[in-house]
Amino acid sequence: MNTTFRRSALASALALALSQAYAAPVDLRSAVPAQRPDIDTIAVAATMPDLLILRAGAYDPASQRLDLQLSGAADAVSSRYAIVQFHADSVEAGRTQLQKLGVAFVAYVPNNAYIVRLNGTNLDALKRSTGVRAAEGYAAGHKIDPRLWSDVRAQLVQQEPEDAPDSHILLDIVNVRGFQGESSAQIEAALRKLVPDVRITARSQRADAMPYVHAGVTRGQLNDLLRAASALDSVAFIEPWMPTRVHNAASIGAIQSNITTSCSGNGAICGAAPMFDHDIMGSGQIVAVADSGTSPWVANFTTLDKGAGPLVQITSSDNPAPVPPAIGILYPDRKIIGYWLQPTSGATGPVD
Repeated sequence: MNTTFRRSALASALALALSQAYAAPVDLRSAVPAQRPDIDTIAVAATMPDLLILRAGAYDPASQRLDLQLSGAADAVSSRYAIVQFHADSVEAGRTQLQKLGVAFVAYVPNNAYIVRLNGTNLDALKRSTGVRAAEGYAAGHKIDPRLWSDVRAQLVQQEPEDAPDSHILLDIVNVRGFQGESSAQIEAALRKLVPDVRITARSQRADAMPYVHAGVTRGQLNDLLRAASALDSVAFIEPWMPTRVHNAASIGAIQSNITTSCSGNGAICGAAPMFDHDIMGSGQIVAVADSGTSPWVANFTTLDKGAGPLVQITSSDNPAPVPPAIGILYPDRKIIGYWLQPTSGATGPVD
């Protein structure tokens, strides 16, 4: 036999053997078509502790996997992030054990599950850890909002870029959200390299901000953008971007408004307008305020005097913050009955 031919045959055989030896393990779980869960489905799934509830569907990760072809995502699974589900009675013990392995918890997923940063821990070790019921790599298809799936993409409304709002250019613009601690600058650089005609209209700037990149393309390039963005380990989720629009220019502060001039807008209230002028006095009423934070030392909470001296009732957030879905200590006798801040990965924890 010709020496060159023998070497070529040997090289081919070795390549085949190596490819088989390092091939990804076959996923034997049954495929479940991805389907946007409606409210009723979520309500039922919430009572079944073995199910994961994602925007792409509800399924049992121990025996099922989502078929995410409609997402248009890359055929890729993150090497640095994973979803881990614990047995319902082993969540705390399981978290403690994984933290000892260096695993970081970055987001809660119902039921009894978390998205974690592996930090060098392999998936097999994750599955063998105390209390773990199921674990899987964070698939690219999980990252894409169902509003961007191929079967509904024609319904997308193109937007003017926020960096040139009067340009009359219309693009499909997506909000590419990164995991806490990832770099928006690096996400931007990767998208520019992978999608040459992409237009980056904005990105987060502060190092401590949740990273995001707003990226726009023509409709014909949206597939390329979604595949490229979903393949990046640093990306957590991709959703349609929509410009901020003020629907009520005369909205007032939740606690107090001292506007005395005339004001315009829908449902305008002018003049002093404390929260208690909105007919929400009495028992059995719940008011929720979602904001960047409260100032617990303001006069509303420290100077009320009914004849026995100032009443000071300050509601602070728990430190350390409770792990979702727990919300922390409630104070039913105070104006603000509870104050929950998202757990942070830094050393300072939540602050007021």
